[in-house]
Amino acid sequence: MPCPYRVKIGHSYYCGKRVPLGCNPSSCPFGRRVWRALVADDYDSEKVWLISEEKMTLESDREAALKLCKREGGYMVKQIKYRFHGRDRIYRLKAGEIKRDTFERAKALTFFFDLEAGGERGRGARIAIIDSGIKEGQNVPTIALGGSAYDEENHGSVVVDIIRELAPSAEITMIKLPGHEFMDSDIITALDEARKRNVHAINMSIQSDAPSDGRDPVCLYINYLSEMGIVTCIAAGNGGPSPMTVGSPGAAEWALTVGGVNTSGKILRWSSRGPTLDRRIKPDASAPGQYVFGDYYLRGTSFAAPFGAALAGIINRDLRHARMTHRIISLSSSPFPEFFYTSNKKKAFLDLRKQIDVRNIGGYGILNAVRAVEWAADFSHNNKPESRGEAEK
Repeated sequence: MPCPYRVKIGHSYYCGKRVPLGCNPSSCPFGRRVWRALVADDYDSEKVWLISEEKMTLESDREAALKLCKREGGYMVKQIKYRFHGRDRIYRLKAGEIKRDTFERAKALTFFFDLEAGGERGRGARIAIIDSGIKEGQNVPTIALGGSAYDEENHGSVVVDIIRELAPSAEITMIKLPGHEFMDSDIITALDEARKRNVHAINMSIQSDAPSDGRDPVCLYINYLSEMGIVTCIAAGNGGPSPMTVGSPGAAEWALTVGGVNTSGKILRWSSRGPTLDRRIKPDASAPGQYVFGDYYLRGTSFAAPFGAALAGIINRDLRHARMTHRIISLSSSPFPEFFYTSNKKKAFLDLRKQIDVRNIGGYGILNAVRAVEWAADFSHNNKPESRGEAEK
C-alpha cells in the first residue's frame, strides 16, 4: 500500500502533507506504525498533483512542482492507481445450486420492495454508472472513454441491471473506463462526464489500495460534485476485516460509501472498514453485497453500492441537495440485527470497540429506502419557502 503523499524527487522522498519535510517515521503525519504500512513497496509515479486551495494541477516536472509548492503553499500528491472492485466476484450458479442469499431478500432487507409497492419507481431520477460498459440489448446511453462500449468484464452490465430492478424508471447513463487499472486523472475525467449530464447520483465500484485522508485529487473532486448537487456512491471495497481499508475515493468526506452485509443483515467479513487516515467514520452505511442475481451469485461491495446509488438518485431528484441526501441516507439506516452484538464473538467485538468507533465496521446501519424517502419528504415539506401571503402575515 504505497503512501499517496510520498513523492520521490531525485534520490529523496518528500511528504506532500508537510513539505519540505522528508519521508521518514518521525515526520509522518500518521505516526510510526502507519508509516511502516504506507511506505511498503513504494512505486515511483511519473507525475505529481500540486494541490492548493484554489486549484489542483497535474505536473510532470516534479522538481519545479516542489519549488512551487514551497513558494505558494499547498501540498503535493503523486498519482494514485485505481482498479475495479468486484470484477472477479461474479460466479455463475451451477445447475440446481441454491443459495440462501437472494436478490428478493436483499430488496426486502433494504425496504426497496415496500418502496416500489408504494409506487416509487425512480421516474425522473438520473443516475450515471462509471464501470466496465454494457452488454448487447441493454439499451443504455454509453460514453466510452476509449475503446468499445461492450462490457467484457460482465461487471458494469450487472450493475446496470441491479439499478434497473431497484429503480425501474430511472434514466441510466453508462460511462465506460477501458482496462482494469486507471490513474486518478482517468477517474476525474469520468466524473466530469457525469457532471456535464446533470445527474442526481453516480455509482462507482473503483478503489485504490492505499489508505487516504480524503485530500487526494479524486476525493476532492467528489466533494466538489457534492457542492454541485451530485451524490457519488462508492463501493467500500473488499479489503476487510482489517481496519483502514477504505481507500480513495471512498474516503472522500462527501462520498456515500457503502459496505456489504448478507441478506440477514450480518456484516460480511471481507467488507472494507474505516477509519480514514484522518480518523473519520467510513463506510457511511451498508447494503446487501452477497446474493443471487439471475444466473449469478454476486459477492462484493460493488453489488451493495447500487442500492445506495438508486436511493440517492430518488431522494436527490426531489431535494437537489446532495449533502442533505447523504445525511438522510446515512442517518435513516436501520440498526444492525441484534445477533451482530450478541454472538459467541461478543468479547472480541467489545475489545474491538475499545480500539475504534464501531461505526467504522459497517457505517450507521443498513440502508432503509422507505424511511429515507419519508425523511426526505419531511425535510422538503418543512423547508418550503413561505408563500407571499404567509410571509406578509
